[in-house]
Amino acid sequence: MSDCCSVSHKEKISTEIKCPTCDQEGKQVELLTIRAMTRRDFTHYSELIPGFLCLNPDDSTVYYFSNLDFTVNQDNVVTDIGFKTNAKTKTICYCFRHTKQDIIDDYLKNGKSNIEIDVRQKVKDKLCTCEVSNPKGKCCLGDIRTVIKEEVVHD
Repeated sequence: MSDCCSVSHKEKISTEIKCPTCDQEGKQVELLTIRAMTRRDFTHYSELIPGFLCLNPDDSTVYYFSNLDFTVNQDNVVTDIGFKTNAKTKTICYCFRHTKQDIIDDYLKNGKSNIEIDVRQKVKDKLCTCEVSNPKGKCCLGDIRTVIKEEVVHD
């Protein structure tokens, strides 16, 4: 993917930076994901760099940065942040728009996860867009399996 307006930030960022609003460690996220998820009218959009995803469900911060004095919060992103809510309607698979409830219902109806099978095939066929659709910037298959394990199978 080529973007004539993109700025390359190949600097190594520390993996131990804590969120400035909740003081918990987050996960590194690439610039491509942060730009795709952040509203274009966000005041600091042009200043975005690779950063971190705040995983604390009680914190409104979504992305934060090691050397910038602003954060991107839930009001500044273009999609719901599924892991920031406990609702059954929260999005788990952003590429194909499957919610937590969809995954639970599918498994209970079929005794297996047809959604997981379908998403796995689509990933194999390179039809997913995780880097720009999922706020985590990565594949959701692990999240689908976690929903099944925690909500249906209870292993």
